[in-house]
Amino acid sequence: KVPSSPKRPAKCTPIGSPSAFWCNGTDIRDRIRSGSGATKWERFESEAGKLLDESPSVDSPNRKNARDAADRLKVLDFCHALTGDRRYVERSIPEIETVLSADSWNHPDLKDNADLVSAEIACSLAIGYDWMHDALPEDLRTRMVEGIVSRGLEPIFDSTERGLWWSVWSRGNW
Repeated sequence: KVPSSPKRPAKCTPIGSPSAFWCNGTDIRDRIRSGSGATKWERFESEAGKLLDESPSVDSPNRKNARDAADRLKVLDFCHALTGDRRYVERSIPEIETVLSADSWNHPDLKDNADLVSAEIACSLAIGYDWMHDALPEDLRTRMVEGIVSRGLEPIFDSTERGLWWSVWSRGNW
């Protein structure tokens, strides 16, 4: 049971996945697609539509391509979460595969140290895992969790324990 809050109804039951944002019985989907959110929703839906029309990238799976794929993944995830349209899931799978097969999730100058790119990619993959959970094949979900933990969380925790500059800098965005 998800705790209630001023923004979340007391009887909010997460939808079929371990969802942090979407609940059955709420009108959030309708509110986002109408009223003050309509213009932004139309832009998201347009961007996602363009992604559906284009072929997934077949570039080498490197850090830059993983970061770009993670950005596309967020758009596709969001549109799937609002519509339930499986086309967004199907188009997301190649992006997830690009992220998982990338040679690195961090800046090349940082070697094995985590950085903002590591966090962004792990976050995008985690949101995709959450928002498309029930629509993704189980083996892919397993690999996503393994990637999030081994290439996202563990390096971030390790870098923090070693006191990398971004983990101790008081004015950082971390």
